[in-house]
Amino acid sequence: MIQYDTIKKYSEMFNNKAMHPPINFVDLNKSSLIPRSKFTLGFYAIIIKETKCGDLRYGNQYYDYDEGSLVFF
Repeated sequence: MIQYDTIKKYSEMFNNKAMHPPINFVDLNKSSLIPRSKFTLGFYAIIIKETKCGDLRYGNQYYDYDEGSLVFF
């Protein structure tokens, strides 16, 4: 399981520079595809999905997120 314990570590995984330690914007368009894996976050995240890219698994359930959804972790 991958542990993203800092925003910097998470940003760098997706080819983004961490602009500020406690808050950052990650543009996933700059990222290459990464292998699907389980992960934990050591911080809160708000994700804005602009496109439908498939279902998201959270816990033991799959959730269908359509275009323009907000996801909170």
